[in-house]
Amino acid sequence: MELWSKIKNYIDTSSGHGLVPFSIIITVSFFLYLCFGNGNNLTDFFAARAEINRNERQIAIYRAKMNDLGERQKAITSNPDSLEKLAREKYHLCAPDEDIYIIK
Repeated sequence: MELWSKIKNYIDTSSGHGLVPFSIIITVSFFLYLCFGNGNNLTDFFAARAEINRNERQIAIYRAKMNDLGERQKAITSNPDSLEKLAREKYHLCAPDEDIYIIK
């Protein structure tokens, strides 16, 4: 109760300056609560925004890879020679009468 009486005396407007510092303290406390308090605060907001930006960059990278793979798929399926070249070079496939020598 002693603390409450000190606060009450501090708020007393009869001295002419008690309410202004109290309102400043309340305002600063409110903004600190908004920044660091429980629930949806500013630190969580900025952390979530940073994660969203990282994910959007990752999505852009994957879309570019998908476009590149789609173009490669079109090139392979439209030209039988390119399909044979891919099968021979990447998967080391050969015709039944051929031998494969892999040099690394």
